[in-house]
Amino acid sequence: MKLYKTIKWLWLTFGVCIFYSANVWSMALNDSGTLNLNGKLETRNTVRIEDSDNNRWPQAEAGDMVQQRNTLQLELDHDLGEIGDSKILIKYHLVGRAWYDGIFDYGPSVWQDARETSPAVKEGIDDYKWDVALREGYMDFSKGPGFLRIGRQNLAWGETDAKRLLDGINPLDGTTPFLKLDDRRIPLWMLRGSYNLGNHGFLSSLNIESFVSPCFGNNDDKVGPATPVGSPYSFAENEPSSELLAGSGIPLNSYRDTPSSDLKDARWGFRLGGILGDNLGFTLAHYKSYQDNALPVLKRNDKRTFVNSSNQAAYASVISGSTDAAVVGATATALAGGSPAGLSPLQTAQLNAIGGMSIFPESFSQEMVYNDIQVTGGSINYWVEPLDFVLRSEVAYFHDEAFFTEDDNLNMILDEENLVSTLSEDGQLPTSDVIRFAVGMDKMFWIRALNPNVRFTLIAQYFGAYIRDYDDDFCLPLTNPDTLVYDSVKRYEQAMTLNLQTTYRSGTVKPELSIQYDPRGNWAIQPSCELEKQMWRFKLEATIGTANSMTGTGAARDRDEIAFTVSYLLR
Repeated sequence: MKLYKTIKWLWLTFGVCIFYSANVWSMALNDSGTLNLNGKLETRNTVRIEDSDNNRWPQAEAGDMVQQRNTLQLELDHDLGEIGDSKILIKYHLVGRAWYDGIFDYGPSVWQDARETSPAVKEGIDDYKWDVALREGYMDFSKGPGFLRIGRQNLAWGETDAKRLLDGINPLDGTTPFLKLDDRRIPLWMLRGSYNLGNHGFLSSLNIESFVSPCFGNNDDKVGPATPVGSPYSFAENEPSSELLAGSGIPLNSYRDTPSSDLKDARWGFRLGGILGDNLGFTLAHYKSYQDNALPVLKRNDKRTFVNSSNQAAYASVISGSTDAAVVGATATALAGGSPAGLSPLQTAQLNAIGGMSIFPESFSQEMVYNDIQVTGGSINYWVEPLDFVLRSEVAYFHDEAFFTEDDNLNMILDEENLVSTLSEDGQLPTSDVIRFAVGMDKMFWIRALNPNVRFTLIAQYFGAYIRDYDDDFCLPLTNPDTLVYDSVKRYEQAMTLNLQTTYRSGTVKPELSIQYDPRGNWAIQPSCELEKQMWRFKLEATIGTANSMTGTGAARDRDEIAFTVSYLLR
């Protein structure tokens, strides 16, 4: 039945795509061709091919559709040419995008039911399931060796794919984790300029570049959208109640601590690049940005314990495990700081063990902190002529990167006298400098038996990260389903990626295979094939993984899926 529903909705959206795209075409809006409109109409249908782990909420099953996203994107380019006698060339670029994900309205019942869990969950999902926005919008000014771009834009530095070192300027969209980095970057309002210094001795094409990006807009524009509880890619462990954050006993009044629009919180950076000798490209860069993932920190509003709360009896009933009025009353007395007379040793032990539920909802707040970070580094790319491959390398020094430990971030202690959990002081973010590096190789070669006409392209990369001020308590704020504890972060972490691709039929058929590996035993394999036929593009891709830890791709250990995308290109 689930498979039937999946096929039904896939063909329905495919038909809608055909209907709407049949009357849309790309066009030049003036005779000279300097004003052009193009875009795409696309539907992406994704089906989960394995059941969720037991500690996930909601519980998706194999065959459930987890994404049915329909997108309309329009791009307008206008080259205004030279303005007057200024010798300044001006052009502008606009990208508007509207999309809607229908799984919460007509998809599997698991997502519709999750949306109705509470007003807070419903609000989060309704904000997530559709959007209409100006994605990019900027103007370019160029004169001689100078260039200036003003507006909403993306900026990618560095030489790596899959993982970010120097390419950490724009925030990422974490709500669709299996897309490529180019599709996940969130454009920022930015002033960016560059100047070509030309050739100087053994240095050629020397170029300096700088940018500043005030944190304008809402939180999603500043740090990227958060994955809402109840959506297919959230990491909630239990169904949230109206009073408590899912599975933690911490009050629901958590919020995102994002940068302000003051210039002190702005992103900024500068870069020097060029070519050394005949074919050694290099970059030296420094920038300030924000970490992609927020970390939880508990803040104390006051140090009151559980007294005069309207929810006192409800909490006492849960803790005591009894509906007897005398037991509930005695438990409530203990929660308020009084003597726990009348409680059995077992009930007292329960109270002691889960005293965290006695916290006032208004006494504590949980901040999800996006730590600001500065990064210094460089990259090179070099064509090794005797072996006919491109060598790429990148190193970056991350200053004061934030980490997570239960003691530092949460700072919860047990008040032995009153048998309630209290917060002795505000939680803190532990930090350490981190050195990251990557070495990559791009190699083209023949496999005549598989493709006699076009060579294969292999992109292989190795990533390493060394934490200078390492703490044995550093861990990931995600519970491992196998061990039910947080996975530790190692002083030296590493990962490897591989991408293999070629084309057939004059470039209209594009198979590709991507693999990511973490030596802890985490694998993620993504095979795909794309077919382009005139204005149509069809793509079938899968994501399959195994994991022993929650590091790297391990967080998506139970998210194996297959996606089918149909696009009509407006060009």
